Amino acid sequence: MKLQIKYNLSDLDTALAVARDTKDAAAIMEIGQLLLLHYGIKVVEAFCKEFPDKKIYVGTKISERPEETVD
Repeated sequence: MKLQIKYNLSDLDTALAVARDTKDAAAIMEIGQLLLLHYGIKVVEAFCKEFPDKKIYVGTKISERPEETVD
């Protein structure tokens, strides 16, 4: 069994801190749409640099949490 953890926060520094704390448990790290919308490709680059040995998935859609997404 593999655990996939989705980091769907709006602040990159906080997301990276949480990811550092949970990296040993996560086989797959997923970047949520809020991070992607706020930071674009920069968030993908940051996760890949910080966690080079992890699988990084990127998920996006704007139907969840629309108030925060549109903000």
